[in-house]
Amino acid sequence: MTDMTRDELIDHLAADDMRLLDKLLADGHTIFAPSHYTKHGFDMRLITPVCREHKSNFDDPKYTISVGEGLGEPVRSLAGIYNLEFLWHIALTLDAKVEPCLGRGSQARKIVEGIRNTIKEALNNG
Repeated sequence: MTDMTRDELIDHLAADDMRLLDKLLADGHTIFAPSHYTKHGFDMRLITPVCREHKSNFDDPKYTISVGEGLGEPVRSLAGIYNLEFLWHIALTLDAKVEPCLGRGSQARKIVEGIRNTIKEALNNG
């Protein structure tokens, strides 16, 4: 299975005036099921490389994975896609320029900004 091409990804993300980036991607904390991405039209070729088992670290609450509403229930592991990793995967596929920063939420926003700028540039250069 090969990854989605750069052009396919640009076409997908550019549709609907890039609103998908705002609705789906500006999150640096969540581990989503693959269905979260497929329901938004992402191809399994893009999803599969970043889908894996994520392990909790019960020694540090910041790295303990919880599921459910509110604070949720801690779990030892969770299969899925860490959205920050998914964003980096998209950015690398597009060869997007991303300004470094600290914090998962800030990183997610910077990555989305870099992806958005790359798509705009590609559309302008036709």
